[in-house]
Amino acid sequence: MNVHLHRRAEIALRSLREDERRRVSSVLQDLESAGVETEPGSDLSIVPVGPELRLILSLTDGAISVDDIVPSERIERIVGPSQA
Repeated sequence: MNVHLHRRAEIALRSLREDERRRVSSVLQDLESAGVETEPGSDLSIVPVGPELRLILSLTDGAISVDDIVPSERIERIVGPSQA
């Protein structure tokens, strides 16, 4: 499955520390191989990258789009700790 980084995600990726960039790259490689499952009725998914980061993904036309890379506490403020 193809993975596309939106501009916002590219900017976020460049701002990460080297070890965080490596973890994100590893997760993206896994996603290319295995794909992504979304909640029923949704084309969005939140994927953890270690305890501190989350990828916000959308599925479009058989491809995975990385919409943003955000700190997990930002997701927790929006959707609650159980969803982050």
